[in-house]
Amino acid sequence: MPSEEALPAHIRQRGDLEAGDRALAYPSEPEPLEIAVYDNHAHLEFADGENPMDYREHLDRAEAVGVAGVVQVGTDVETSQWSVALAASEPRVLAAVSLHPNEALVSPASPEWLPSAKPA
Repeated sequence: MPSEEALPAHIRQRGDLEAGDRALAYPSEPEPLEIAVYDNHAHLEFADGENPMDYREHLDRAEAVGVAGVVQVGTDVETSQWSVALAASEPRVLAAVSLHPNEALVSPASPEWLPSAKPA
């Protein structure tokens, strides 16, 4: 399982950014869902909130209210590779390998960076 130290360095530091007027408190937990669902777009690598949680805590809290798992979305080479590594070790996570348009000019132009994982 990827450790918190294994988070991409440029992402791990985002929790240090000024939040401005944005509320940092986590909302109250909702009532559990009647059927299990998947969150179709998550960024578990972002440190956020007054007391940032690691990805396991986020997944545990989500599971407690009926969210069976998440699709962890990479936005560049580093976060896509981290997403694949996390999905390989955490059954509640599926990985989406992607390149955000803002990263297109600073990321490799060839597909060699794509993880060599087979789809589930």
